[in-house]
Amino acid sequence: MRFKSVGVARVHGTMILPMGRLAILAWAFLGLLLLRADAEPARRVALVIGNGTYAEAGTLANPVNDALDIADKLRSIGFEVIEGNDLGKRALERSIGEFSDALEGAGVGLFYYAGHGLM
Repeated sequence: MRFKSVGVARVHGTMILPMGRLAILAWAFLGLLLLRADAEPARRVALVIGNGTYAEAGTLANPVNDALDIADKLRSIGFEVIEGNDLGKRALERSIGEFSDALEGAGVGLFYYAGHGLM
């Protein structure tokens, strides 16, 4: 008894399902991206904010510590880090402006915020 396979390709005696072909193409594309040879690595910039002190909402114990840890880790993997802790509205706006300027010509931009969404 013989069964006819539908939507299946044979490659050197093995069967590759249609989704398998898509996965192979995706991995090949990812490999090409990872192996791309740049003359100079792209600049990576991060804005890291930890706000834990609030006039109306009390104090949070962890946001500043979390932000400091993230900033240190990002620096260790090559990010330029702009950081601020317990910022008021104007200081936060200045930090965002500085980050915006630093993004010019950067290959990667990352924003990390720990705390409440209050000012």
